[in-house]
Amino acid sequence: MRVFTAFVLCTCTAAVYAQDGIHACVADAAAQKVYSQHRNSPDRMEALREALKADPDNLFLHRWLLLSNDVRPGSLAEEYRLKLAAHPDDALYLYLYGYALAGGDTRHAIELIDQALAKDPELVYAYQTMLEIYSKPKFRDPRRWLRICRPSPRAARGT
Repeated sequence: MRVFTAFVLCTCTAAVYAQDGIHACVADAAAQKVYSQHRNSPDRMEALREALKADPDNLFLHRWLLLSNDVRPGSLAEEYRLKLAAHPDDALYLYLYGYALAGGDTRHAIELIDQALAKDPELVYAYQTMLEIYSKPKFRDPRRWLRICRPSPRAARGT
């Protein structure tokens, strides 16, 4: 219950300030439509990849692809390593590569997601992913939860 409470508090605090692009808390209508139409279909990955051609920086499309039932932890890591190589030092692609590694090479995933947050502390889903990682028995660390759940810089300024 404590993990869930921490997750809700962190996500809600960040969500108040996250509004667009990689900072959005809700996918745009076009991405939601693709997801809804293919959510449980066998062509889900193909449809998401097609949508990513038109909107390659869409965080939600990438996350839904990585969460597809056919994707095993770490199985798309090389694909996302190459995406990061094409977008070096980009917080979104640092996060996505880290997310692709989670469950496979989780220690490296943590490093990449930490780097993404250092570049963009308003990347809401990076906090969610870190909370998910630190809720696993192998990585459980309440001190890290507290560090992750600190107020965002914009929240602290009241902007």
